Amino acid sequence: MLEQDLTTIATPTAAESTSPRHAGLKVLLLLMITAFGFGLRVYKIDQPSMWVDELFSIKWSKAYVDGHVGARPLAYLPTVIGLWTDGVDFDQLDQEKPEAWQSLGVTEYGARMPSAIIGGLSLLILGFAVWRTFGATTALISMLLLAVAPWHLWSSQIARFYALQFLFYNLCFVFYIDATKNNRRESFFLVAICLIAAFASQLTSLMILTIFGLDWLLNLRAKNSVRWGRWGWACLFIATAVCMLWWFSDFILHTENTTKFKGNNQSVKALLFGLPYMVGVPLAGFAIFSGFWLLKTNRRLAILLALGVIMPLCVMVSFKFIDYDVHIRYMMISLFSWLLLVTLGLIEVYRKLRPHVGTALAIAPLIALLAASGLAVNAYYTGGKGYRPRWREAFSYVDQHAKPGEMIYTRPQTTIIARYYLEHGNVAEWPWAWDGGYITSKGKPAWAVFWADTPLGSFTRPKLETQAELKKYYSTRILQPASAIEVYWFDPSNQPELTQGQNSDQDQKYEEVQVESRLY
Repeated sequence: MLEQDLTTIATPTAAESTSPRHAGLKVLLLLMITAFGFGLRVYKIDQPSMWVDELFSIKWSKAYVDGHVGARPLAYLPTVIGLWTDGVDFDQLDQEKPEAWQSLGVTEYGARMPSAIIGGLSLLILGFAVWRTFGATTALISMLLLAVAPWHLWSSQIARFYALQFLFYNLCFVFYIDATKNNRRESFFLVAICLIAAFASQLTSLMILTIFGLDWLLNLRAKNSVRWGRWGWACLFIATAVCMLWWFSDFILHTENTTKFKGNNQSVKALLFGLPYMVGVPLAGFAIFSGFWLLKTNRRLAILLALGVIMPLCVMVSFKFIDYDVHIRYMMISLFSWLLLVTLGLIEVYRKLRPHVGTALAIAPLIALLAASGLAVNAYYTGGKGYRPRWREAFSYVDQHAKPGEMIYTRPQTTIIARYYLEHGNVAEWPWAWDGGYITSKGKPAWAVFWADTPLGSFTRPKLETQAELKKYYSTRILQPASAIEVYWFDPSNQPELTQGQNSDQDQKYEEVQVESRLY
């Protein structure tokens, strides 16, 4: 039989799924997983330094309160709620003065807590959605894996829209599977609602339509072909039309909201290798194994989940070639499909092994994958410092040692971080490749704070090593590009031979280099 009932994969026995006692116990287990996952997402939530995009969220939250909602009305709503409940007065908040934000009550905890709540609730909400479609066992295992997934943990501990997008995008995906499997009208309606909500969180959520379209096309001639019916077509058409009209109206009224996505941050190589790295190499490897097994037993489901894994990557690669902003974090929504593949494979391995080796050994693959994720979570909290550079510590050191009038230089993208943590505006973008002659012309000592492991850092460090003194080095003890922060002090009185513009050749070389952004 080409298309196997999804519930036969997910639920061990019919008796187990219908027993009220077993159902109650599984609901309790799901609640416990949710509580555990929420605890992880709140734990040390204010430890990592603010990331530049988090400060942008605070900046645009002010615009949101002032009525500039834009095409993503849900994107900044959690940040607004978090700051408001933390006592921030938006009437006093000035978008252009991040140095005053802390005095108004802006904190890492308040800005990030809504994301942690959304991340924790995602375990419960997605858990019940998966339960409804795949069965209780699949729901419990997949949510347990999601609870300890460092990538989802990261998205739940930043003041951004990724956790919200992840929830609505993958609810849309699960409801689509349920709608096409059981021809449920209410599920198609939920697909439409979740699609609009996901789009309102992040515009790239519309990539899920490519998954739906390919699923429909690839199964047109199948024995049990995917049929959306009039109701399904109507729901998807109306939801897509709402999203597109919403986007076009915002594009006409606020062109800058679209042009700001112009970029080209990461290479195709970084996207290809970064995706399995962020999912977790053991999990990614097991998911691939599970996908090949699933092809033999449920071809349509295997292809659908594979599309869920691959399409975000394909969309990002295509954006790369039209010079739009691309980054691995925009593919975090695919994590759910990876974990569903892992879960279905674990269930099948358990069924095959249990009669021969017993329960304890049959669940060994699950224990091993959970242990691998647990180690990754520990690295996230300790050596990884929340997968974010240690800006707070670096600027705290500068604040303690800088004398009045000494300028602090940093890269253009991080001046907002410097102003936020230093709580003053004596910050400037440094000259390309650290033009010591330019600094000398100012006649005062200066500080340089920058990412060490970027092309900009590689051009700058040779100059700083000979012209300035390394004062502090803030690193993370984990494989994480561009995580090290270096603090240099420059005294022009010790550099009489430098003249302004001396580094023009170095500047030209820098301009020819495309700066590769770090994973976060």
